[in-house]
Amino acid sequence: MRYDLRKHNVYIAIFVCLFIILIDRVTKIFILKLDEGMSIPIIENVFHITFIYNTGAGFGTFQNAAFFLTIFSIVILIGAIYYFFKTKNRLLRIMISVLIAGIVGNLTDRLLYGKVIDFIDLRIWPIFNIADMAITLGILSIIAYLWVNDRKLVNRKKLFKLSS
Repeated sequence: MRYDLRKHNVYIAIFVCLFIILIDRVTKIFILKLDEGMSIPIIENVFHITFIYNTGAGFGTFQNAAFFLTIFSIVILIGAIYYFFKTKNRLLRIMISVLIAGIVGNLTDRLLYGKVIDFIDLRIWPIFNIADMAITLGILSIIAYLWVNDRKLVNRKKLFKLSS
Protein backbone atom coordinates (compact mmCIF):
# COMPACT_ATOMS: atom_id res chain seq x y z
CA MET A 1 0.00 0.00 0.00
CA ARG A 2 1.47 3.33 -1.09
CA TYR A 3 1.38 6.29 1.30
CA ASP A 4 -0.53 9.17 -0.34
CA LEU A 5 0.90 12.48 0.88
CA ARG A 6 -2.01 14.54 -0.46
CA LYS A 7 -4.58 12.34 1.22
CA HIS A 8 -3.05 13.02 4.63
CA ASN A 9 -2.19 16.73 4.23
CA VAL A 10 1.48 16.51 5.15
CA TYR A 11 2.79 19.08 2.66
CA ILE A 12 2.49 22.00 5.09
CA ALA A 13 4.23 20.07 7.87
CA ILE A 14 7.05 19.01 5.55
CA PHE A 15 7.44 22.60 4.35
CA VAL A 16 7.62 23.86 7.95
CA CYS A 17 10.24 21.23 8.77
CA LEU A 18 12.42 22.00 5.74
CA PHE A 19 12.08 25.77 6.28
CA ILE A 20 13.30 25.50 9.90
CA ILE A 21 16.19 23.23 8.88
CA LEU A 22 17.16 25.74 6.16
CA ILE A 23 17.05 28.74 8.52
CA ASP A 24 19.06 26.83 11.14
CA ARG A 25 21.69 25.78 8.60
CA VAL A 26 22.01 29.21 6.97
CA THR A 27 22.40 31.02 10.31
CA LYS A 28 25.05 28.53 11.42
CA ILE A 29 26.98 28.94 8.16
CA PHE A 30 27.09 32.70 8.78
CA ILE A 31 28.11 32.20 12.41
CA LEU A 32 31.02 29.98 11.32
CA LYS A 33 32.55 33.08 9.68
CA LEU A 34 33.09 34.50 13.20
CA ASP A 35 35.89 33.51 15.53
CA GLU A 36 34.83 31.11 18.27
CA GLY A 37 33.94 33.10 21.39
CA MET A 38 33.33 36.30 19.41
CA SER A 39 30.32 38.28 20.64
CA ILE A 40 28.48 40.98 18.69
CA PRO A 41 26.06 43.08 20.73
CA ILE A 42 22.76 43.64 18.96
CA ILE A 43 21.15 45.24 22.04
CA GLU A 44 23.90 45.86 24.58
CA ASN A 45 23.66 43.54 27.62
CA VAL A 46 20.34 42.14 26.36
CA PHE A 47 20.87 40.33 23.05
CA HIS A 48 24.21 39.36 21.54
CA ILE A 49 25.32 37.05 18.77
CA THR A 50 27.99 34.95 20.50
CA PHE A 51 29.61 32.03 18.68
CA ILE A 52 30.33 29.01 20.85
CA TYR A 53 30.52 25.27 20.34
CA ASN A 54 28.40 23.15 22.65
CA THR A 55 29.73 19.62 23.21
CA GLY A 56 26.72 18.69 25.34
CA ALA A 57 22.97 19.12 25.42
CA GLY A 58 20.74 21.97 26.59
CA PHE A 59 21.82 24.10 29.53
CA GLY A 60 25.32 22.66 29.43
CA THR A 61 24.27 19.14 30.45
CA PHE A 62 26.00 16.00 29.13
CA GLN A 63 29.19 17.83 28.15
CA ASN A 64 31.56 15.79 25.94
CA ALA A 65 28.92 13.10 25.36
CA ALA A 66 28.72 13.50 21.57
CA PHE A 67 28.39 9.79 20.80
CA PHE A 68 25.57 9.28 23.34
CA LEU A 69 23.77 12.44 22.18
CA THR A 70 24.10 11.43 18.52
CA ILE A 71 22.62 7.98 19.17
CA PHE A 72 19.89 9.45 21.40
CA SER A 73 19.02 12.02 18.70
CA ILE A 74 18.78 9.34 16.02
CA VAL A 75 16.47 7.21 18.19
CA ILE A 76 14.20 10.17 18.99
CA LEU A 77 14.25 11.24 15.33
CA ILE A 78 13.12 7.78 14.20
CA GLY A 79 10.31 7.82 16.78
CA ALA A 80 9.22 11.32 15.76
CA ILE A 81 9.15 10.37 12.07
CA TYR A 82 7.11 7.27 12.92
CA TYR A 83 4.51 9.33 14.81
CA PHE A 84 4.56 12.02 12.11
CA PHE A 85 3.26 9.50 9.58
CA LYS A 86 1.07 7.63 12.06
CA THR A 87 -1.05 10.60 13.14
CA LYS A 88 -3.77 11.97 10.89
CA ASN A 89 -4.03 15.24 12.86
CA ARG A 90 -2.59 18.14 10.81
CA LEU A 91 -1.80 20.32 13.85
CA LEU A 92 0.01 17.50 15.64
CA ARG A 93 1.96 16.77 12.44
CA ILE A 94 3.15 20.37 12.30
CA MET A 95 4.24 20.21 15.96
CA ILE A 96 6.14 16.98 15.31
CA SER A 97 7.71 18.48 12.18
CA VAL A 98 9.04 21.40 14.24
CA LEU A 99 10.58 18.89 16.67
CA ILE A 100 12.06 16.88 13.78
CA ALA A 101 13.58 20.03 12.27
CA GLY A 102 15.29 20.89 15.55
CA ILE A 103 16.65 17.38 15.97
CA VAL A 104 17.94 17.34 12.38
CA GLY A 105 19.56 20.76 12.84
CA ASN A 106 21.57 19.79 15.91
CA LEU A 107 22.22 16.24 14.67
CA THR A 108 23.72 17.69 11.49
CA ASP A 109 26.14 19.73 13.63
CA ARG A 110 27.09 16.71 15.71
CA LEU A 111 27.77 14.64 12.60
CA LEU A 112 29.72 17.41 10.83
CA TYR A 113 31.64 18.93 13.75
CA GLY A 114 31.20 16.60 16.73
CA LYS A 115 29.51 19.48 18.58
CA VAL A 116 26.66 21.96 18.13
CA ILE A 117 27.00 25.58 16.99
CA ASP A 118 25.22 27.95 19.40
CA PHE A 119 24.99 31.73 18.95
CA ILE A 120 21.79 33.31 20.34
CA ASP A 121 22.92 34.97 23.56
CA LEU A 122 20.26 36.61 25.74
CA ARG A 123 22.84 37.20 28.52
CA ILE A 124 20.55 35.73 31.22
CA TRP A 125 20.15 32.33 29.57
CA PRO A 126 22.54 29.73 28.17
CA ILE A 127 23.50 30.42 24.54
CA PHE A 128 21.34 28.48 22.06
CA ASN A 129 20.43 28.22 18.35
CA ILE A 130 17.42 27.96 16.01
CA ALA A 131 17.34 24.14 16.28
CA ASP A 132 17.20 24.41 20.09
CA MET A 133 14.22 26.75 19.78
CA ALA A 134 12.50 24.29 17.42
CA ILE A 135 13.10 21.37 19.78
CA THR A 136 11.75 23.34 22.74
CA LEU A 137 8.73 24.64 20.82
CA GLY A 138 8.03 21.19 19.38
CA ILE A 139 8.17 19.42 22.73
CA LEU A 140 6.14 22.05 24.60
CA SER A 141 3.46 22.25 21.91
CA ILE A 142 3.15 18.44 21.74
CA ILE A 143 2.85 18.23 25.54
CA ALA A 144 0.21 21.00 25.55
CA TYR A 145 -1.69 19.33 22.71
CA LEU A 146 -1.68 15.95 24.43
CA TRP A 147 -2.62 17.47 27.80
CA VAL A 148 -5.58 19.40 26.36
CA ASN A 149 -6.80 16.42 24.36
CA ASP A 150 -6.36 14.05 27.30
CA ARG A 151 -8.47 16.37 29.47
CA LYS A 152 -11.15 16.46 26.74
CA LEU A 153 -11.15 12.66 26.68
CA VAL A 154 -11.42 12.46 30.48
CA ASN A 155 -14.29 14.98 30.45
CA ARG A 156 -16.10 13.02 27.71
CA LYS A 157 -15.78 9.83 29.75
CA LYS A 158 -17.18 11.59 32.84
CA LEU A 159 -20.05 13.00 30.79
CA PHE A 160 -20.78 9.57 29.33
CA LYS A 161 -20.90 8.02 32.85
CA LEU A 162 -23.25 10.76 34.10
CA SER A 163 -25.68 10.32 31.23
CA SER A 164 -25.89 6.54 31.43
